[in-house]
Amino acid sequence: MGTKILKSHMFVVEKYLANGEFDKMKARLVADGRDQDAAMYPDKSSLTVAIHSVFTALGLASGKPWRIVVKIDIKGVFVQTPMKGGPVYMRVDPKISRYMIEIFAKLKEMLEADGCLYTLLLKAMYGCVQASALWYALIRSFLEELGYECSPTDRCVFRKRVGGRIFVLLLYVDDILAQVDEKEAVNLREHLMRKFGEVQFKVGSKLSYLGMQIDIRDEGTIVDMSFYVKKLLEGASVKGQSSPGNHDSFIVDEHAQRFEESKKKYFHSTTAKLLYLAKRARPDILTVVIFLCTRVQEATVQDRDKLDRVLGYLQWTEDYVLVL
Repeated sequence: MGTKILKSHMFVVEKYLANGEFDKMKARLVADGRDQDAAMYPDKSSLTVAIHSVFTALGLASGKPWRIVVKIDIKGVFVQTPMKGGPVYMRVDPKISRYMIEIFAKLKEMLEADGCLYTLLLKAMYGCVQASALWYALIRSFLEELGYECSPTDRCVFRKRVGGRIFVLLLYVDDILAQVDEKEAVNLREHLMRKFGEVQFKVGSKLSYLGMQIDIRDEGTIVDMSFYVKKLLEGASVKGQSSPGNHDSFIVDEHAQRFEESKKKYFHSTTAKLLYLAKRARPDILTVVIFLCTRVQEATVQDRDKLDRVLGYLQWTEDYVLVL
């Protein structure tokens, strides 16, 4: 009847902690939301906590003797979130359909001639343009029922005052970083497991969060991304430098030779990785990296020299950490 049926894909990826240790093998079946009419879903952003909110909370964590830090991972959040709006249909490709039938034999009756299973999505399947907004509405409502208030400056920060103590939850899609006391940690665990079933809790002063290795100590919180730096430098043939830039770093030579496409892509992707690093654990390179970001579309041989200088500085200072 003219209804758009979304394709599906499955990806499998190895996940590592911020210190380089293997974490898990992760597989996920996703819908291809590119075929949806985005105009029908004006609120489709994936809300994630701002990095400055994370640092503010981590900086405060070391100053409260009663405070414990809990990393909470809610499993399968999108398939626990009811789909709302008009019907959304998805085609499961033949290979995945075969695997599904091996597990659930009754599905064979529903297999179409093209070898695919066709589904009506009752839950907010990952990849659908509205999935993130629906999940956020669900988790926000749940946390507010527990007495948490949404911050007016960052919608992924939730606060709750109990006596003289202020508890803070940071929301990054399905990962929650909680700064609470022991009693509230137990309360959160009970309510989250009752609502969502499988929920993983990691309690401790050392944890991996958003690509950063966090170590909360009495004297301050240490943010370490040295493993990320090590991986970034793999294959890079650069000379160690004592600073990320010099007096020539912000001068543009309009006559310098421009990059061919392959080198331009390398410059673009490496600069993006540097920006990710600079906005987290290495603000010492941020000024030069921001300038390099302005050059990704017009990169030249001169810009490559500036990029190599930043990499050389990281090679010289690979073990630097940020203390909050």
